[in-house]
Amino acid sequence: MAIDYGQTAKELIVALGGNENINNVTHCATRLRFILNDHSHVNKETVGKIKGVITTVEAGGTIPSCDWKSRERCL
Repeated sequence: MAIDYGQTAKELIVALGGNENINNVTHCATRLRFILNDHSHVNKETVGKIKGVITTVEAGGTIPSCDWKSRERCL
């Protein structure tokens, strides 16, 4: 079943505390990296249940969300 990337993005924005909590987003081949204003607004349990999210890691003030395409390359 194909992933609806638009729906995944909407769900991530809500689970990460809304547009106002997202300071910046960058990406690489396997991850999205979110720089957030306040990590206490993140619903980590919900993020982990979003279709396409393999895992999340909080490191250095960012929350990288592993991409579903390259599961073996996610740390």
